[in-house]
Amino acid sequence: GAGSPADYPLKPVSYNDVEMTSDFWRPRLVTQRKTLVPWAFERTKPGVAHLQAAADVLKGKQVDKHRAHRFIDSDLYKVMEGAAYLLQLERDPELEKKMDEIIAVIGAAQEPNGYLYPSHTTRAGSSKHMMGDKPYTFVVHSHELYNMGHLYEAAVAYYETTGKDALLKIAEKNAQHINKVFFEGDPKYNDGKPIRQAPG
Repeated sequence: GAGSPADYPLKPVSYNDVEMTSDFWRPRLVTQRKTLVPWAFERTKPGVAHLQAAADVLKGKQVDKHRAHRFIDSDLYKVMEGAAYLLQLERDPELEKKMDEIIAVIGAAQEPNGYLYPSHTTRAGSSKHMMGDKPYTFVVHSHELYNMGHLYEAAVAYYETTGKDALLKIAEKNAQHINKVFFEGDPKYNDGKPIRQAPG
C-alpha cells in the first residue's frame, strides 16, 4: 500500500477488521468464548481479590493477611485480553458486564498517581518476596512493569473491540506515571532520581 516500505510490501490488518468465518476455526473460537473464558475467569478470581485488597487499603479499610503476589494480577489481565479479542466474534453483554466489574476493581486498586501493584499498596510485598521493600526497588524481579504491559494489552484490545475506555484510561494513567518515575524522576521514588532500569 501507499507509504509501505519497499522491503515490506505487506500491510497488517487489525484483528477487529477481520471476521472469522472458517468452519474449522470459528466454532473453536465460539467454544473458547462460551467455555474457556468463564473457566479462566473462575481460575483468576484470586487476582481480582488481590486487586480488591489494594482497593480496600486505598479506601482506608484494614486489610489483614493479604498475601504478596508478584504476578497473579497479570494472569487476570491476559484472560481479559483474550476475552476482549473473543468479543470481536460476537458482543456478549454478560461477558462485558464481568469485564466492566473487574475494570472497576482495577481502577479502585490504582493509586492516585497511577501506580498499580497491589503487593506494595497493601505493604505485603517485601524483599523476601522478590519485590523490594518499596515500589521500584527490585524492578528486575518484581514484575511491576511486566504486569502493566499485560494490562496495556488488555486495555487496548477491550477498547478496540468495544469502544469502552475505562481500562484504557487506567493504562494511560499508569504509563504516564511510569514514564515520569523512570525517565524524569519522582520525589516519591528512588530519592527523586530517574530509575532507568529494565525488568528481567
